[in-house]
Amino acid sequence: MTRTGLAFLCWISVLLPLWGQNQRTLISIRIENSTIPSLLEKLDSLSGIDIYFRTEDFTDIKKTFTWKQESLENALAQVMEGTDLIAVPYRNYACVIMPRTALDRSNLTKYYDNLQRSLEEKPSVRTNVIGIGSMGALDASGEVLLSGQVIEQFGNDPIIGANILFGKGIGTTSDENGQFEIRLKPGVREIRVKYLGYQDHIATLDLRSNGQYDVILVKETINLDEVTITAVAKDAAVRETQTGVARINLRNLDKLPTFLGERDIVRAVLLNPGVSTIGEGATGFNVRGGNVDHNLVIQDEAILFNASHALGFFSTFNADLIKEAALSKGNIPASQGGRIASVLEVNLKDGNKEKMRYRASVNPISATFSLDGPLGKNSTIIGGARATYSDYIFGLFQDVSLRTSSASFYDVNFKYSYRKNGHHAGVGIYASNDQFTYGREFGFGYKTNMIQAFWNKLINDKLSNRLSVVASSYKSFQIDLTPAFESRLSADIQYLRAVNKLSAIFGKSKLDVGINAIYYTSAPGSITPQNGSPFVIPASLPNEYGLESAVFINLERPLGKYLDFITGFRLNHFAALGTKKVYLYKNGRPNEEEISGTEDRKGLYQSYIQPEPRVSLKLNLGKSSSLKIGYARTSQFINQVFNTDTPTPSSQWQLVNNYLKPTLSDNLSIGLFRNFDDDNIEASVEFYRREIGRLYDFRDFAKIVVNPHIETELLEGIGRSQGMELSLKKNEGKWTGWASYTWSDSRQKVEGINDGNWYNSSFDKPHNLSLIVNFQPIQRHTLTANFTYSTGRPSTAPLSNYLTPDNVYVPVYSQRNQIRIPDYHRLDLSYNIARSHNQAAKVITSWTVTLYNVYGRKNPFSVYYTRGLNSTPQANRLAVVGTIFPAIRFNIEFL
Repeated sequence: MTRTGLAFLCWISVLLPLWGQNQRTLISIRIENSTIPSLLEKLDSLSGIDIYFRTEDFTDIKKTFTWKQESLENALAQVMEGTDLIAVPYRNYACVIMPRTALDRSNLTKYYDNLQRSLEEKPSVRTNVIGIGSMGALDASGEVLLSGQVIEQFGNDPIIGANILFGKGIGTTSDENGQFEIRLKPGVREIRVKYLGYQDHIATLDLRSNGQYDVILVKETINLDEVTITAVAKDAAVRETQTGVARINLRNLDKLPTFLGERDIVRAVLLNPGVSTIGEGATGFNVRGGNVDHNLVIQDEAILFNASHALGFFSTFNADLIKEAALSKGNIPASQGGRIASVLEVNLKDGNKEKMRYRASVNPISATFSLDGPLGKNSTIIGGARATYSDYIFGLFQDVSLRTSSASFYDVNFKYSYRKNGHHAGVGIYASNDQFTYGREFGFGYKTNMIQAFWNKLINDKLSNRLSVVASSYKSFQIDLTPAFESRLSADIQYLRAVNKLSAIFGKSKLDVGINAIYYTSAPGSITPQNGSPFVIPASLPNEYGLESAVFINLERPLGKYLDFITGFRLNHFAALGTKKVYLYKNGRPNEEEISGTEDRKGLYQSYIQPEPRVSLKLNLGKSSSLKIGYARTSQFINQVFNTDTPTPSSQWQLVNNYLKPTLSDNLSIGLFRNFDDDNIEASVEFYRREIGRLYDFRDFAKIVVNPHIETELLEGIGRSQGMELSLKKNEGKWTGWASYTWSDSRQKVEGINDGNWYNSSFDKPHNLSLIVNFQPIQRHTLTANFTYSTGRPSTAPLSNYLTPDNVYVPVYSQRNQIRIPDYHRLDLSYNIARSHNQAAKVITSWTVTLYNVYGRKNPFSVYYTRGLNSTPQANRLAVVGTIFPAIRFNIEFL
């Protein structure tokens, strides 16, 4: 060995410890059938270490590797195994792949001198020095807090896990929202941002005080194996402590077969275990034995009282604008409340920071348009609108009532965001409107108008605060077009909501504390005659007012190596306010026949305080398994009043008062979560039990329209729900998909109904099954099949009748919900051609073809009865969608 080679080995012996110290990024990736040069390129991007090699040193042999939390040194050793090559570290930011015999070459010193010179002369995308903050605003600590967000150039999607490097082993990574924070010494520093499949972003920053620097990464123009970026890690179900959380994969929305091709968040929610619906044409969804109005549906911080279009066929969420969506079932975080069954949180994106972009899509019944982009240096906007043109469909039917029907809807979203120096503020606007008329018989209309403002303040790298204020109005009406009985029934509700949450991180723990207040103004109902109808008497109920407020605290932290927990507490208070005419009853129990008088009450005439403890525990059973247990008490102070199988858009919202008390629920769940095949396959089983107190149901033949003493038509009882949820998912490969199955039992017991015995709730469906299969033969093309099955829901039916002396037939009904309508099952297909990733393209298109209800199943929405032969009850099936519905959706994007 030459003197140079000996010196080099000594140099290596010094650098190897530094090599290990500077491997801050552990490798977790599976690479299949890839050449070694391609493998090395990926390791370069993942590790933040520049890897230099000669392509001619390798053959075309392809290899497969799986690394999980592996060091770069070990990964490179595995790649080089069986070759005459070695990975040699160079200083603390590079590595050279070279033949082992090179250690003996006399020109080794010259080789490294040339390498260093090439590194110094390597062209980069450096810009002029960018100033951050001002020296006069330097923090007393003498350090600078630099924050920012890493997003992709096209799509404005956040990039998760990007390496943000400042040299000498200093750096951080971007979180699930693409955001990062790091404390640095002031001065001129070079920032380098690296991520697999994207060009490195290099800039020079002059750090003077706290500030923000956002990064836009441009995709590499090289051929790589497909890389899937998700907002949540594949092992999130195993590692997440909160029980009963279902996160919606937004990238699958284009592939899912939906009615008439409209992309829909709620339809994706329905594919999760524990979630069901009454059927097509029904608004809302049911979660773990809860009613439709037991779900809190929010967009950012705004509550939506009706999140459906076209009487339940579509949701009001514009899929193009959504950043993330998650459903919490039963075990709701302490920061959310006001409903007893679930919370569906949908958050909208901010606009992209590079340039204005436009999107549009059309399908057989509606069109969608959206835009987003910068508005000045620190501001962005994003907005979208949808509208329908579906009336022509009714003209295709032979039935006269359908031919003369009409339906229309629209929704509009707009969001303005401003970011600077740790501040993130903005304003959001939302509006939707629906109109539906069935022939000359009846019609519905409902609309939502909302505006909200928010302000997020990053106080330091461990403390932040978010303040939101929302004002919203929901108005609805129902019209009766029967000649001589033409009328309009209206019901409105408005609210003003304020939420403030302070979040702190200390060590491995996270603490959230906050307050929430909602002031309601409800117009329970009014009826007015139309077209001078002499048989409709106008009537109106006075407005009702209520203040719902809460304080909450939520702590998440590990307890040793194997146990994590989340404990929370929410203290709710409800105050019934205003002037209220209170009906008095002889025995103190509401009964229309025992009204003894009335009295007027003013100001605070009734209040309730409800403490809500909540806890979730997770036992780690290794890297791929966990056991979770959760308990939560929830309460509800506003309910939707309806005595049909499902609420209509005009069903009134009733605040609790001195007779109607808050609904309570105790929710318990336990689940086992297990991943297989390097997190490619996810499996889980959960068991839940719910005990519901102060549950209300209607008397038989209840009168609820503009009733000033609605409490006389309601009976108080209890409910219980229990079930098992199974889920299996496959995330990668040509064949992907998931299966979910739910067994459930939902019952209630109300004095005065069914002789005080337990009976099935109206939405009880013991068996629910959803199967999704995706086949992706090539990258942009996907064929998807969706099969759903559920047990028929309970119903009440006339079993016989009798003839009175006045020759009037009187039906004799079964007990409440004693029988079931036929089972529901349906097969849907879709073929999706996804958007191109050609970076040079200025216009990008995609297509989706769907076949809904492939075998034309006439699934019953309900069964109604008419008088048949010999005056016996005759059952009739009402199928809302009783045939196959083909559709095609076309999307276009202007970059």
